[in-house]
Amino acid sequence: MSSVCLYFNVHQPFLLKSFSSMDIDVRHTYFDMEACKAAIHEKADRCYLPCNKIMTRLINKNRGRFRVRFSISGTTMELLQLYRPDVIDSFRKLVNTGLIEILAAPYYHSLSFLYSRKEFQRQLSKHQKLVKKIFGIHTTIFNNTALLHNNELSKYIAGAGFKGMLCEGNVNPIDPVNMPVPELNLLKKIYALENLVLNSGCEKTIDTWGCLQSLDHFEARESFQSFSNIVTDFEITLIRQSIEKLKKQSALRPVRTPLL
Repeated sequence: MSSVCLYFNVHQPFLLKSFSSMDIDVRHTYFDMEACKAAIHEKADRCYLPCNKIMTRLINKNRGRFRVRFSISGTTMELLQLYRPDVIDSFRKLVNTGLIEILAAPYYHSLSFLYSRKEFQRQLSKHQKLVKKIFGIHTTIFNNTALLHNNELSKYIAGAGFKGMLCEGNVNPIDPVNMPVPELNLLKKIYALENLVLNSGCEKTIDTWGCLQSLDHFEARESFQSFSNIVTDFEITLIRQSIEKLKKQSALRPVRTPLL
């Protein structure tokens, strides 16, 4: 069976204030820092810290066989530095195990490569410097926003000295727009495997043996690479908590029979 690598995208943007035409030349602060503070606190308490504890436990339990990749946007790192340095410390402890990899990415989780090469280069450089400052590491794998990929980006990333890049799992090696660059390893997202694992994880009564058999089935049916990537947002646990809460609320809500 091929190795499975979990990849988590961690992103919290700066939130904007309500800004009307009447505020022009009157208000000069565009960001709602109170809303940013509340959002990062919620994610830290309900997602980042609990999940990082689970990661630490799995690393200790599996003795080097459990590895994870994180792509943390620059805005997220900024907000964590401002309001939740304890979360930065928890990520730093994970990185120090040597089993957690931090990926390079556009600083603002933007689509800057499609708009301006100069802006893309600026954001990539800014992100690498912040990762180096916080975690003391040099990134070697690149993750573009939404896993977007094309020939120009591959050539640029390879020329920038990166060893690999995450991309969508449906990249066709004979597609003239998405032909792989020999110097760059494309780490593909495997949709079938990802859906299997993530959907199974939602169920409280998961059939572990059945899940393993399904993994073998997918490996036999699909053309798997040595590493199969499962790509998802780190906040997926927070989203599921909200969904479960809504389900419980709707289940408790009395059903009204319409009058005939």
